Amino acid sequence: SEYWSIFDFVNKGYLDSLKSFKENFAKPIEVDRDHEKLERFRKITAPFILRRLKSDKSIIKDLPEKIEKDQFCSLSASQTALYKSVVDTTMQAIESSEGITRKGLVLKLITALKQVCNHPQQFLKKGGFDPAASGKTQLLFELLREIQQNDEKTIIFTQYQEMGKLLVTMLEKEFDLTIPFLHGGVSRKGRDEMVDGFQNDRATRIMILSLKAGGTGLNL
Repeated sequence: SEYWSIFDFVNKGYLDSLKSFKENFAKPIEVDRDHEKLERFRKITAPFILRRLKSDKSIIKDLPEKIEKDQFCSLSASQTALYKSVVDTTMQAIESSEGITRKGLVLKLITALKQVCNHPQQFLKKGGFDPAASGKTQLLFELLREIQQNDEKTIIFTQYQEMGKLLVTMLEKEFDLTIPFLHGGVSRKGRDEMVDGFQNDRATRIMILSLKAGGTGLNL
């Protein structure tokens, strides 16, 4: 409706009446996720829109350059044993398979090892929420303690929604904070509230985002 309002002001009648616009574009695109209607809408509005990308330096000139610093950690003893067990078991299956089955097992192995490296509980779907069971979690806690001491905020990205929930449980217990987790299952209203809270509430020190839903977190 905001699109319609702007177009009706600068080029009255181009998108027909508001009622017609809602029926032909707004509802199919926003509610039904109709990609054909979305593409049609793009084509008829594109000639009138000048769009700047997030990568445009004129937009983000007030932001500092992004600094990437790799942090390395070792697997815990339980992770190491689990990692070896998963590799040995799956490699046996891979060696005795071929074609699409073999490719599927390789992808399954990669996913399994990512989960083991995150935290054994994520892979096993059972066990406690002990941060010491994961070298990665222990390092994360060390980094967060330093950041908290500097009175700064932290955004944590995760590929897996399940791992995000696991992190919320462990971090809230460790740091005695309420930690929002923005993922695909959160409503638009809920996402807006989380972003606003992280931006403006000093008590919200840490926020977790899934990569799929959070993107690069630029609006944070």
